[in-house]
Amino acid sequence: METSVNKIPGSKHFPTSAYHVEFDYFATEEYNSLLVIPFREHVVIVCGNEHLGTLTKPIGEDGFWEVFEGNFDGELLERIGATIDNYNANL
Repeated sequence: METSVNKIPGSKHFPTSAYHVEFDYFATEEYNSLLVIPFREHVVIVCGNEHLGTLTKPIGEDGFWEVFEGNFDGELLERIGATIDNYNANL
């Protein structure tokens, strides 16, 4: 099965369709499935039926994720960004 990806100049390949990643969102031993929905240069993050926020990773930056919409604290943003980066690196 082939996965379609976007080629964003100066960055790695990113999926164009929604995908799930496992994430320890509540800082417990139980992992939750986050739905990651790529939308243009952003990704929408959903857990269960709740929209957690929208992230962006600016082109030409040091590769740090930023909050476009929502309320992520620094540690949570870093952990979700790392989870997405790990998924994308293993495509």
